[in-house]
Amino acid sequence: MQSPHDYLLYQGYEECHNEPYPSRHNKVNMGVALNQDCFSLEYILKTAPDIDFEEKMLKFLFDNGVKVPKIMAKDEKTLMIEFLRGGTLSEALREREKNGEDFSDIAAALKDWLVSFHKVCGSFPDGKITSAGDLSLTNFTFVSEGFVYRYDFEKEDYTGSFSDDLHTLAAEILMEPCGEEYKKAAAKALLGGDYDKEKLSGALSRLGGETGLADLG
Repeated sequence: MQSPHDYLLYQGYEECHNEPYPSRHNKVNMGVALNQDCFSLEYILKTAPDIDFEEKMLKFLFDNGVKVPKIMAKDEKTLMIEFLRGGTLSEALREREKNGEDFSDIAAALKDWLVSFHKVCGSFPDGKITSAGDLSLTNFTFVSEGFVYRYDFEKEDYTGSFSDDLHTLAAEILMEPCGEEYKKAAAKALLGGDYDKEKLSGALSRLGGETGLADLG
């Protein structure tokens, strides 16, 4: 696979802008390149010690129809992936509340993403995968077409179940700095008939949240 530098050169682009992109653990930058016709190309550059694992995971999921960004290039230390214009789910939740808008469509898209992940994760060739790992809402992007995409896949603990992951996502929603009534409604929309108060309380406890929020009414 081409390095990010060679990829841009081969495609006729020259980098014109590069700035830090939010990440809890790794060096991540968002870049913009232009060609001679002034067409722009936006991308993410991520440097991490376990970049080979992330490349394998992203390629496996992309090839199996799970919504993740496409890999564009890679060298020994850096992964270049497409930039998907949209907001993180954390931003989307707060923006929807601010505008008095319902979150149920995003909750449905997030659940669809999790279903698609669990349909294929057991076939991952490089180790046993039974969970989606770190389910922080900042790892997900909601795009204008109505789909949710997942960005980060660092080498970590990927053991669990669909139900564990679903309740962890609901717990992540409940820990957002939003009004209690709004985020409970959002978590309830995500869980639907899968809601298990005890499991949600356990997920909140693991994440350091307020277990009383597990009562969704």
